[in-house]
Amino acid sequence: MGHEFQVRRPLRSKQGTVFELGKGSPQGADISLSLAWPSLTVTRNGGAPERFPIDCCTFKPSPANDSNQNGRMMFAIEVYNNKTRDVRKWFCPTEEERKDWSFILRKHAVHFHISNGFKMTNQVLGTGAFSTVMFAKDLVTFESVALKIIKKTRLNPTEMKLLEEEVRLSQAVKHKYCVSTREFIETSDTYVLVMEYVGGGEFFMK
Repeated sequence: MGHEFQVRRPLRSKQGTVFELGKGSPQGADISLSLAWPSLTVTRNGGAPERFPIDCCTFKPSPANDSNQNGRMMFAIEVYNNKTRDVRKWFCPTEEERKDWSFILRKHAVHFHISNGFKMTNQVLGTGAFSTVMFAKDLVTFESVALKIIKKTRLNPTEMKLLEEEVRLSQAVKHKYCVSTREFIETSDTYVLVMEYVGGGEFFMK
């Protein structure tokens, strides 16, 4: 189901309990989550752990669905299955927990498919010897971003080392005149640098 990372560091794991409303729990129930790359397991009603299809889901905070459940304020995460179109809500006891769960669930999901975290478009912002830069929208923040997409098969070992250095430097540099790299994603067949979107076209075309 998952793949081994060649460049990026291992993803953080997390365990905990959330309150679920949805097709599987119409009345609502506490469920236990255990997230460790490459799987997410869900345990309901003291039963056996079930593998959850994190590879085809989008996770995002949903403040509009925050509600009072059994006398306690709960903070919602919308879970959308991109294959079945099933929608469910997972509720966290604090806003901080909601932020952490939605961040880490999205972080894992997007390493299966970039579309789990971004709305892709056909707009090409630029091309290079090894990469194509595409315009996209972040599904969590709704911000415009530039995705630098590199096919793994196009890089030899030396070029992979150069990519590692590019990722390290681009994430370290913070300056108003430099395009920032917000995230580095590694799927089974691509490397993706999620970069700040700067409109206006390529510099050499000016």
